[in-house]
Amino acid sequence: MIAGSVLNIILDPILITVLGWGAMGAAIATALGYILTDVLYLFIVKRKSTCLSMDIKAGHVSREEFRQIFSVGLSAAITNIASSVCMIVMNKYLLDYGNEKIAALGIVMRINMVTQLILIGFSFGSVPLFGYLHGAGEKEKLKKLLRFCTFFLCGLALLISSLLFTFAFPILQVFIDHEAVTEAGTRMLCWQVSGMVFSAVVFLFTCLFQGTGKAGQAFVMSLSRQGLLFLLIFRLATAVSGYAGFLASQPVSDLLSAVLALLLYFSGTFNNVKRNT
Repeated sequence: MIAGSVLNIILDPILITVLGWGAMGAAIATALGYILTDVLYLFIVKRKSTCLSMDIKAGHVSREEFRQIFSVGLSAAITNIASSVCMIVMNKYLLDYGNEKIAALGIVMRINMVTQLILIGFSFGSVPLFGYLHGAGEKEKLKKLLRFCTFFLCGLALLISSLLFTFAFPILQVFIDHEAVTEAGTRMLCWQVSGMVFSAVVFLFTCLFQGTGKAGQAFVMSLSRQGLLFLLIFRLATAVSGYAGFLASQPVSDLLSAVLALLLYFSGTFNNVKRNT
């Protein structure tokens, strides 16, 4: 990832400025960065890994294993697609409010994305343990791990959101020196981070469902926070409250998605795990 990012940073000014390729140059630089990252991953697996192999004939994947891999991976893909669709809908809605609002949203979403990636990174770090304990039938250990991860992530989210809420204005000024954009972005950022604790719950339980092979639950979560649930709340909130509803739609979606995640967890799915003897 570091090598890919460095290559992207180096190629951006060359392709955009020197060759004058503009947006196409930026896209090419990004693609080359991803390609390099993939090549490095494959090199590490081939040369360094003792348990993973690139040889197709080295092992056999059963139909059930393939189904689980595909179904869980599909939920992650849908999450990314749904997020892009939601971003398009939000930008389209702001067309009537001027370019300043659209510019502010772009900056706010980048700031919010960086902070969310921190929470997502810690959430994915728990996936191997979730999968192992669930497969081993260690129900109580799984519950203890989930409890610890929930408190840790929610505490981290509360800390990050508090800092962003407190320093929203100076943070926006780092990215752009435009009073109207900065003022609009400050308000947007405060609303966006107000639901960060709930989004941490969504990230963690989505990873729990993915790590334990609960494809159905993972699929439902992929369509919640920034999917069908968000779009439903967005349409309703903007119809009732206009721009205020636009601002409130994401934290409300975070809250309801967190409630949905807890309902899926406590529905009995994990109460049927039997300890292996």
